[in-house]
Amino acid sequence: MATAWTPRPIRLPDSHLPHTRESEWQCRTCTTAWPCATAAEYLTQNRCNCGANSYWEKNGPRNWHVGPRCYTAADAVLQQAADLRASREAHPHYPPSHYYPPKPHRPKWPQPAHRHTPAGPGDIRPGTWTWVKPGGLHPGWGDIHHLAMVVCPGLPKATVWLILDGTVHDVRAEHLILSGQPRKNPARWWQWTVAQHLEHAQPEPAENRTADQLELFPGLKPAWGLSSGSGDLLALMALGTRKRAGGNDCRPFSDEQWEACIVLTGDSFSSSTFAVELGKFQVETVQSVSGLQLEQDVVEVRQVSPTGELLVRKEPGESKSGEITITRGVDKSTAFTDWIKVTLVNGDREAVRQNITIALKDAKKQTVRRIHLSNAWASRWEGPQLGAFESGGATEQVTITYEDITIE
Repeated sequence: MATAWTPRPIRLPDSHLPHTRESEWQCRTCTTAWPCATAAEYLTQNRCNCGANSYWEKNGPRNWHVGPRCYTAADAVLQQAADLRASREAHPHYPPSHYYPPKPHRPKWPQPAHRHTPAGPGDIRPGTWTWVKPGGLHPGWGDIHHLAMVVCPGLPKATVWLILDGTVHDVRAEHLILSGQPRKNPARWWQWTVAQHLEHAQPEPAENRTADQLELFPGLKPAWGLSSGSGDLLALMALGTRKRAGGNDCRPFSDEQWEACIVLTGDSFSSSTFAVELGKFQVETVQSVSGLQLEQDVVEVRQVSPTGELLVRKEPGESKSGEITITRGVDKSTAFTDWIKVTLVNGDREAVRQNITIALKDAKKQTVRRIHLSNAWASRWEGPQLGAFESGGATEQVTITYEDITIE
């Protein structure tokens, strides 16, 4: 008959503890020199400062000092007091808590829901955990490091949420260092301050485009001393800055130049004046067109520099085909419905592919812009919502899939 299985004990069994009354310790069960073979599996051997062997339990708090004790309980208390005194003398800027001045009022927030771990240099966003260096906060919070979450990064000060008491502080970015760096081979940027990260992430100065912009507006010249290094000419024209030294009406351009700029821009086109041309099938009436968009995949390339820094670069990928939805009223016209039948009913997708053109028109019904959709075909049709209590007009929706979009 098989014996019942018993689990192996995690800690040293009491039956194999030593007899310490004699000069040579012996196992209580094995009657051999302690530690016996069974006890040795649960112990780690060390050596005391006095030279005697000591044994520590691997999975427990117990330890044994072979031979007479080399210190008393009073010696241990005196040593702890000496270590504390030496620590205070080595760090005089850590005073006891009763030396701190009263804390001023600071707003208290619940813990923000942001979560962010930096992935590279300059990647500081809300939710990044940092340590506030001593001196970064009011002395009422002590001259020590404090764990805080960045809730609003900025220069020269960033807003942080203190985990100690939930207070919110404005701290200079050079007093914040990142927390949570990897233990093995951390990159050099983990040692940067938040100020260094934000400066690294700042974009380079924009290229001076004033000369190129002046070529777009022949006859316009900067007025009142504007030079080629005075900034973005188009931005000044769009903002209409009116500030001249010694006066109230002081735009950087003359009235004639400003009127010429307004004529070039004109009014925005109306979204309610348009037409849909569907190859050889004519769309007589259309209520709305939605889903016009251009989209391109983003390819993220991650590399490591020779110094171990993570470099992240985003590049444009393949363009995506899209879908539009045309909503129109249900009427007696069958031309548009015939095109839908060719795809959804007959399944003749090769013959049904059409090039769709959406024309935007101005107030005089003149075409001012065209949007071309190539190789389009109907992929879905949705009929009207019918009901005895409905009083609105019946409409149908058609989803059209296309391969490419071009804007003229």
